[in-house]
Amino acid sequence: MSWTKLVRSTVISTVMAGCLILELGSIASAQAGGRPNIRWMGGGHRGEVLTVAFSPDGRFVASGSSHDTGGDYTAKIWRLMDMDRPRPFPRLVSTLAGHTRAIYSIAFSPDGTRVATASADGTVKLWNPLTGELIRAINVGGGVVYSVAFDRTGGRLATGDYIGTVKIWNAQTGQRLGILTGHTGAVRSVTFAPDNVRLASGSADGTVKIWDTGRGVLLGTIPASQNAIHSVAFSPNGVFVAASNHGTVIGVWNSQNGQLVMRLLGHTDTVWSVAFSPDGGLLVSGSSDRSIRIWNWQAGTTVQTISEHTGAVTSVAFSPNGQFVLSGSRDRTVKIWDVVNQRLHMIVTGHKDIVWSVAFSPVGFDGHQTVATAGGYFDRTVRYWHAGDGFPLSTQTGHTDIVRSVAADPRGRFFASASEDRTIKVWDLPLGILLGTLTNHTGQVYSVAVSPDGRLMASGSADNMVGLWRIIAPNNIQLVRMLAGHTQSVYAVAFSPDSTLVASAGVDLTIRLWDTATGALVRAFDGGADRHTQLIYALAFSPDGQLLASASGDGTIKLWRVANGALIRTLRGHTREVYDVEFSHGGQMVASVSGDGTIRFWFVQNGRLWLTYSRETERGVYSIQFSPNGVLFAYGRFDGTVVVACTPLIGDVNEDSMVDDADLLLVLFNFGNSC
Repeated sequence: MSWTKLVRSTVISTVMAGCLILELGSIASAQAGGRPNIRWMGGGHRGEVLTVAFSPDGRFVASGSSHDTGGDYTAKIWRLMDMDRPRPFPRLVSTLAGHTRAIYSIAFSPDGTRVATASADGTVKLWNPLTGELIRAINVGGGVVYSVAFDRTGGRLATGDYIGTVKIWNAQTGQRLGILTGHTGAVRSVTFAPDNVRLASGSADGTVKIWDTGRGVLLGTIPASQNAIHSVAFSPNGVFVAASNHGTVIGVWNSQNGQLVMRLLGHTDTVWSVAFSPDGGLLVSGSSDRSIRIWNWQAGTTVQTISEHTGAVTSVAFSPNGQFVLSGSRDRTVKIWDVVNQRLHMIVTGHKDIVWSVAFSPVGFDGHQTVATAGGYFDRTVRYWHAGDGFPLSTQTGHTDIVRSVAADPRGRFFASASEDRTIKVWDLPLGILLGTLTNHTGQVYSVAVSPDGRLMASGSADNMVGLWRIIAPNNIQLVRMLAGHTQSVYAVAFSPDSTLVASAGVDLTIRLWDTATGALVRAFDGGADRHTQLIYALAFSPDGQLLASASGDGTIKLWRVANGALIRTLRGHTREVYDVEFSHGGQMVASVSGDGTIRFWFVQNGRLWLTYSRETERGVYSIQFSPNGVLFAYGRFDGTVVVACTPLIGDVNEDSMVDDADLLLVLFNFGNSC
């Protein structure tokens, strides 16, 4: 029986890695490319990791290597500690040593008590995963063994080899039970169907064959193009079979009649691996285009694209509960992605160009948290969004020039926007109605801030003045005084947590602290020889009010002591202008965004860089703000999009009563709508 149509596929479960790196990412929305975060990074293999697999209970991960020190070709078993808790991390359980050439495939038995490894040395070995003890070695006799799979009971093994044969083995005794011939190229992938009778094999000859393993007969062949098959997978109900190939298309067929059901288009290079989710609703794929794609395969649409690997993604697998995806890549990493608890909440679009400013309200429309954003050169709008789902609430179009800054009233009554049209506008929340326009500045207004107690507002302008305003009501905001002292444009203003001070800075490179009650200058400082060398774009007080952070066009962030104006340290790492800076909710971290496209998190205590989000490299990030409770942060990008994400957290991950470098190797993040 010859079935028509196919896009090639077979599995070389290939992942190159010198150490196992487990990361947590997310499936957020169809548009979002979830930014991952490293959960754990540790030593392990010193050679290329060519295959990865989850245990049936999801508590263990296995990885197989091409070689370690001294040419020792090993597999390693890692226990994923407490994956159902927000503080998981893997521990190395055992090292499986004995193969003399590369390990191409690894598989757990259904009960998790055995691991099978397939090697280029022509053997399959069975191991105790907990002790690393070799149970049995099987000489397959067909050159390189590319693939191995247990049947659904664990009683049989299937192997695919270089000479194009599929062999069936008794997994207990190692006795060969049968041999299936018909492929004319190496068999790179084998998998049993859920009915435990049928088996699919994918070959370099470009075909997928479906076999009856009980009778040892061929049920059908799905012919393909000239491309080799790299991976095959049955759907959980056994009706469908998916295959990837040396091209860019993934095919899904009816495994019973060979009819093509769906072609999945999106990858731009070789697709090495495919796997169905446990419920059969999703399909995951890994490609040489360095991306992982999650598909609604029945609709033929991409649910999520994760482009965080820096090399070809050569092996992917769903965890048994469907929450995690395991990926391996030629960038020498193995990563775990959380596809249920979303870390990246959304990317919202609407602005036409640079988003210069973002601000959270503590309470917004219908009791939901709201985000306000300010548009750039051509956009000139203020937009409001639901923080939870990105739903657009309103767009305000009253400004006639670039909107540089937005600020939220801490009581949730209004937003204020500052523009280069020399005005500040006050907008009702949630209706978005214009409540008033303040026209006291004679130059462009670059910055606006509302005091934490909700009683004052400050503004910075190209007229070199700092405006101090009293908020009697959202529709009644009166100028108290203009604070004079700066010799050039004021780009940044910020209130202290107790609302008694307002800080200002700008082109003249000095930072000034003002008493909000009297308007008197409390202190002016610039760091002397260590001063910023280009204009200061942003200022932020620490939550306890003791520190002040400044962000500059010179690419640095400086931390200052508020009490005396002393420079504590300079944070270096950005390669272009730093446009905004924020302290984390607890004050242990500082976050910065830059024209170099990165978001960086720094330790306040020692100034050490902790984490860099480099996803935005070619676009630039211009604004950042944490939500009032510190759970979320939002940032605005050059391309006019706004991203809302969960804030990374760090704690005593290894439970040694210290938060230190060891915890960075087991770094933890909270994700999802619950964060």
